[in-house]
Amino acid sequence: GVARAEFYYFDDFDPLKISGTGSISENGMFSIVLNKPADSLLVTDGTLFKGATYSDSSVGLVETGISGILFANSDNQYLGIMASFNNRDALISNMRVLFKVPGYLQRVPGTYYTTYFLYANRSVTITGTIQAEDGITVPDAPVPFPQEFDLNLKRGWNIVYRRIVAGNNSRGSLVSGFDTTSPDGLPAIDWYFLSPLDIFGLSSHTLKLPLQP
Repeated sequence: GVARAEFYYFDDFDPLKISGTGSISENGMFSIVLNKPADSLLVTDGTLFKGATYSDSSVGLVETGISGILFANSDNQYLGIMASFNNRDALISNMRVLFKVPGYLQRVPGTYYTTYFLYANRSVTITGTIQAEDGITVPDAPVPFPQEFDLNLKRGWNIVYRRIVAGNNSRGSLVSGFDTTSPDGLPAIDWYFLSPLDIFGLSSHTLKLPLQP
């Protein structure tokens, strides 16, 4: 059965690192408290969003990417993931791209919203538009795309609303926005459970978690 729920943040996707763990009750209820990241994980030179305007460029930041809760059993076997998105099919597409599933290099075209968590070791504002590179969907030839920031971060973990505009260009065109306030016209964002079959086409018993304390 399911033994625990674990919140992960991505560190270049390999390995996954735990930022919070919660036990699951018999009726399926659980809660997770996000831990303070180790100082060694903080990005403190203003390069996490390079080119954006920081009110304090020495702030230490850690981001989680798409917020995901992994469910594991006592044998450290991955049973599924819950993540927030406003469209399940697009979430599956993004997860396949993030986990580099063979044959999946392009997100479903459209405008989508998700929430994720960003840790700051002090209050800071981050604003402006930068040119990022989509090296995930096009690893051999990263494509530049705009990222827009309007962040007013407090010390500790912050909820960030992320807008993803995925084009139908075969090169993986994107526009991305980050806000700490709910954007006007924000569609409903739900939590979806995805099994290994949904993402990888695998059973839970063929995929082990790279657990990191």
